[in-house]
Amino acid sequence: MTVPIIDGQKSKLQQKQYEELIQSTHYNIQAKETSIYQEVVEAQNDWEKSLALEKSRKQQLDQSTRELAITRLMYQEGMGNQLDLLRAQVENQRVQTEYLAAIRDVYKSLAELKRVAGGYSHPESGPDKES
Repeated sequence: MTVPIIDGQKSKLQQKQYEELIQSTHYNIQAKETSIYQEVVEAQNDWEKSLALEKSRKQQLDQSTRELAITRLMYQEGMGNQLDLLRAQVENQRVQTEYLAAIRDVYKSLAELKRVAGGYSHPESGPDKES
């Protein structure tokens, strides 16, 4: 039986290939971590932005509701006309719609934040789906 002393540098070549594969995997992991971090930061920013917008819309709704009540009272007392009342009602409906849209955005941003934090999985990538 003969054992070759020199393998034509196959071992060194294989070792170098394995080291390159390990380095490549390390870079892929770093890129994925960076991507996940950016996704979480973006979701947090969207959450904070949607909360601030909801708060602003709530204040607008409160003000619009007070203005509508005053306009309605003035109309009932004969100090305002029907057109002013209709304008106040339309404005109040518009502000209510914007407030509801802001609430929807809060829930959407919360769901996205939970998703990136691992709370939810996308239906297409869930454990029940076969690849």
